[in-house]
Amino acid sequence: MEQTHASSAAVTAANLAAFCIAAMQKSGLSDEDARLTAEVLVTTDTLGTFTHGTRQLRGLLKNVRDGRLSAAAREEVVAAGPAWAIVDAHYAMPPAVSYRSMELAMQKARACGIGYVGVRHSSHYGAAGFYANLAARNDMFGLSMCNVDPCMTVPGSKGRVLGTNPIAYAAPAGAERSVYLDIATSAVAATKIYAAKSLGNPIPDNWLVDEDGLPTSDYSDFPEKAVQLPMAG
Repeated sequence: MEQTHASSAAVTAANLAAFCIAAMQKSGLSDEDARLTAEVLVTTDTLGTFTHGTRQLRGLLKNVRDGRLSAAAREEVVAAGPAWAIVDAHYAMPPAVSYRSMELAMQKARACGIGYVGVRHSSHYGAAGFYANLAARNDMFGLSMCNVDPCMTVPGSKGRVLGTNPIAYAAPAGAERSVYLDIATSAVAATKIYAAKSLGNPIPDNWLVDEDGLPTSDYSDFPEKAVQLPMAG
């Protein structure tokens, strides 16, 4: 029997962004929200963090379709001071809200030397490193972090205790690319487990523990029963 192989073709970042924008506009997002979200996702892909880039688009649009996110919503500053602000996202598209919130933090930092913006009523905002790098590209030290529902155990225990709570920082490096770190506090980001699960790829036994707290490489029960291990745990 003759075998056929799927053809492959190079996709430019510009073409990928155009596809993402069109898909989001068709789902009811504004031009600005679609453009900013596409920039976050595509840039994340170009940095090699494919689990947090355009792979997230399908899930984001599904959340819009299912009503967990709102295509028409717009975030609102509900409290503010000279160097800080609290933003209610109203479940608008998280990457777009987070992009504008970092811009607001940078605006306050220019005026005060430091700026902090917290966002509530939001969801998965992609790679924390994108937002930290947004500040670094503007000659500022950037820090970005996000809380997560409990999905990680603690050493010697079992069951969900803590969220993975990702954190990223970035520092400008003149003409060179910024120095940055983007990590979760778990042994590995949950999206890497989901990616392995969807592709049928094996994982090591130091990423998860089963419902009895024993190391496992079986992700079939994740996240219902199996939970993540902490970093350096």
